[in-house]
Amino acid sequence: MTKSTAYARNVAVLREVMDYDEDWGGVLDPVTGIRTGGFTIGAIDGVDGWSAAHGEGFGLTLAGLPLGDESYTQATLKTKTDKILENNLTISDLLRIASPQGLQAVCVYCCQSLLAYETQNLPPSVTIPHLKRLDKSLLEMMEVATRLDCLSGESLDPLILRRVRMPVSKRGVGLRSQEWVAPMAFAGGFLHAITAIQNMCPELGDWLHGPALHDDDRRAERLKFFTEESESPLRGAFTAAWSEMRERAGNPVLDTDDAHPLDYPAKSAGVLHGDLDLELIKEKFQREFTHQIEDVLFRQLSEDFKQLDWKDMRSAAFFVVGNYARQFINALPMMDTWCLGDELAEMYATYFGVPSPACAQYVGRRVGTRGDVALDAYGHALTSTRWLRGNGQKMRHDHFKWVLGRIMEVLNVTVEPLQYRGVTFF
Repeated sequence: MTKSTAYARNVAVLREVMDYDEDWGGVLDPVTGIRTGGFTIGAIDGVDGWSAAHGEGFGLTLAGLPLGDESYTQATLKTKTDKILENNLTISDLLRIASPQGLQAVCVYCCQSLLAYETQNLPPSVTIPHLKRLDKSLLEMMEVATRLDCLSGESLDPLILRRVRMPVSKRGVGLRSQEWVAPMAFAGGFLHAITAIQNMCPELGDWLHGPALHDDDRRAERLKFFTEESESPLRGAFTAAWSEMRERAGNPVLDTDDAHPLDYPAKSAGVLHGDLDLELIKEKFQREFTHQIEDVLFRQLSEDFKQLDWKDMRSAAFFVVGNYARQFINALPMMDTWCLGDELAEMYATYFGVPSPACAQYVGRRVGTRGDVALDAYGHALTSTRWLRGNGQKMRHDHFKWVLGRIMEVLNVTVEPLQYRGVTFF
């Protein structure tokens, strides 16, 4: 850690030390020009760490994070992102036939967090170019798994995509844009880390955040020095992230009786009004920021769906979602939840109110014996009973009701039976 810190602060001084200290620089062979032993100055492939200048790809990876000039950090992150995207493509190719349901679960639960560590520890300006590439890959994985064709390209449906970004509890899928997550992740990671600096290195703590951070009597201005006076380049990154988060949350005005983390200015970040006046938030910063913003976005999304024509199936699908209607979302392909790819595609199409994949090639064909009834894109003509004559409507109605009752029974859901002319229906 000492060597890494010295390197990060002044490469020129470190080079001088290495030249005369064998413990640091090793031994230089005057014939071959190769050093053996000692501490190696880092750089990207093709760049000589002993002669490179700042900006040419000079740096090192410390605790899994690239530290150095822009060329080094971007090249290192690009290499990792390239590997992630290659693996995502391989996973899609393997599971698209074997288990689309498993592919969707892997996409949401495993793949979308593959750059989370970097996002929490590096400024958004550094990570966003790579997060955009990851977002594109994740949407492609979901399109393969669900067969939805409205998440990107010319057929993009912005409303459906916004709904996909919402958590499942808010009628979405939970596939958040990692580019969108970046400010919350970075701010949350920073607030976690900054409290430990004073104990690790008091001098660095004084330089970075000043004396008020750990002063209980000055909690409302705990980060005033950092956000207004600190010479750290992180100051601009943090204040920009905080401003962006507050804007997404609607620039809320503080109500001490119903306070939320983003109601406060940047200098008060990490506090919340509670039973004992101002209290510190000690964990789950990113989650709290995200929940507050998503509450605002969900209200906006609901209003936008209300503006749709009442016949628009996207609106109907959005407002009829209940607890049982979303149980299949991102479900693992276990023995009691496994389903075929064709079934999964129909379930997601119904969930979002988009045309049925199974009906696509038959749209316009006659349904039943009546020439005036044609199959629609959503398949309603197949499930509707209003076109049937005589006893046919009652038979189909009763059959559907029996099937639903059996499903509820398998799920251990209590249903109230209906007696009609001596026959019991669920």
